[in-house]
Amino acid sequence: MSIGIGILESSRSAAPSLLLDLYPGAAAAYSLRKLRSAYAGSAIRVQRSIDNAQIDIGFNFLGELDTTTLLNFVGVGNGGVVTWYDQSGNSRNATKIYSSWNFIVISGVLQTINLKPAIKQPSLDISPFTVIGDFSYFMVQKKIIGNNSGINVGSSSSLGLLFSNWNNNNIYLQRSNGSTGFIIGAADSTTGDQIITAFNNGGSMSMYKNNTIYTINLNTSFAIANSQINVIGNASTSTSNGSGSEVIIYTNSQLSNRTEITSNINSFYTIY
Repeated sequence: MSIGIGILESSRSAAPSLLLDLYPGAAAAYSLRKLRSAYAGSAIRVQRSIDNAQIDIGFNFLGELDTTTLLNFVGVGNGGVVTWYDQSGNSRNATKIYSSWNFIVISGVLQTINLKPAIKQPSLDISPFTVIGDFSYFMVQKKIIGNNSGINVGSSSSLGLLFSNWNNNNIYLQRSNGSTGFIIGAADSTTGDQIITAFNNGGSMSMYKNNTIYTINLNTSFAIANSQINVIGNASTSTSNGSGSEVIIYTNSQLSNRTEITSNINSFYTIY
């Protein structure tokens, strides 16, 4: 019996490190899995439709969202995320925009991306922060057919977007405010589960989907401008009709770590 216990304990101690333990320093990090071992908070705060009661939902022993507690709390109604907690340590929690629901449970059914929990049609405010130089952006989303089919992350009042999915099937990475900045884009009419990454590395911008670089079909250069980040799921006048499970933003270049970070994300979500 003692040998068996020893083997079990050894297996537990050999568990792989969490993403932000391996690659620390994120400016903001939102996920429905645990990203950092030092993070002691919850993943989300949820409101149920039957009586508008709210509860914090944390992680289970595997570091995944505690969906048992979530589904027991919501019951047969709807559950919406009112707070998506920032795991970076910078306290940039994302909170629901007035009247939005950010569904994670609909009629008692958990919303998912490849069987992992996801937030449908997120619309959340972030405590504003500014991207001045290099940046790195990682996102797990489900893109659908139709207008605003993916997840936007950026500014509620101007362009200033790190990334957005617009309604013309193109993917845009906009390092700009107003009419200044730098914009690149790629045609992508595909739908489904995606890991999207985007980088500014010493003034060179690039985007990837599922570990494959996008072929750029739009390249418009202006004077590089700062970008303010204050929303997830909507940007300027565009809302989101897609779903999201993870958004991580660095205010530095992680391009040299792109393969490893993307692999860590994909090992959990199994997107590609």
